[in-house]
Amino acid sequence: MKICLFDGCDKKVATRGACNMHYTRYKRAGALDELPTAIRTGCDVPGCEGRHRSRGLCGKHVKRLDTYGSVNAIHEPHGLTDRTDHLARYEEDGASGCWNFTGAITPNGYGNVPGSGRGSSPVKAHRYFYSELVGEVPAGMVIDHLCRNTLCVNPDHLEPVTQSENVRRGVLCHPELGAA
Repeated sequence: MKICLFDGCDKKVATRGACNMHYTRYKRAGALDELPTAIRTGCDVPGCEGRHRSRGLCGKHVKRLDTYGSVNAIHEPHGLTDRTDHLARYEEDGASGCWNFTGAITPNGYGNVPGSGRGSSPVKAHRYFYSELVGEVPAGMVIDHLCRNTLCVNPDHLEPVTQSENVRRGVLCHPELGAA
């Protein structure tokens, strides 16, 4: 808790480094410019050079405090920190043998894994699992779900095929999609 910057005053800071009583006195007297100049200008977090914005913190640390409850929190997408965390995000369906992805899901029903770095695009979960557990997807190929379950990330149910073969297989399973 920050205390008032006036000597002998141990009340909580309200604004501009002063408690409510001292701030109100200066405001009524029209002498806000005469408040002591020991008002902080930098962030209170050790090692941070950011300008003070609110509560003794710079904008970056105010946002971290409000969002994560700590000024030291660093955002990791979905709390995931390494590849093993991503690979653990599925539930096995005993009947079908599918591994249904339990992470983020796109509007068209595919699992999504956050990209590997800041500004990188998300990766479809089935492509991620295939490349991590089997090997890289060959150039010019897409991953087909042999089980036709778009959430499945079981590498035994995934096969690299050309885009035209993937479309042909989809039409065979869903003839209504091929009607012209």
